[in-house]
Amino acid sequence: VRLAAMHGKTMWNKTPLNPPFRVLASNVDTVEFQFFSSAWGMDEVLPFVYTSYNKPASMPDQECVLDENVSSADVITHTAQCNSATNTAIVDLFIVDGPNFDPATDDANIPRCCHADAESAHDGAAVVQYVFVIDCTPSGADGAETPNRVRGLRGSSA
Repeated sequence: VRLAAMHGKTMWNKTPLNPPFRVLASNVDTVEFQFFSSAWGMDEVLPFVYTSYNKPASMPDQECVLDENVSSADVITHTAQCNSATNTAIVDLFIVDGPNFDPATDDANIPRCCHADAESAHDGAAVVQYVFVIDCTPSGADGAETPNRVRGLRGSSA
């Protein structure tokens, strides 16, 4: 998982090398991932979190899910369609009024496909858009972790 783009200035509390997603499972068609809000602070509640991605088996239709009052105890899991040409899934994450957000610099627009009245519902609110690329390499395939194996040569004690 890597951060590909961002609209707004506020970064989560972790470094960009530790995005707020964890891949649970993947194959050539879909990737299942989990969002965790603790990246913004363990005691923080995120009032509105919009997550947008391609729906499985219905590309190019977009899915956009709104989760409200997301705390660090909440577990949010999504499944996105993978792009067969790039072997990746693109996930747009829109956080509204997160901790330390500034309406002057955190001014992303929530797309209409996410919420019919999103612009008016969050008018004047601080919004940051994070665009993530998630690898769809199947679990256990190239790039997956494999246990180290020591192979002794004939006549060695290893």
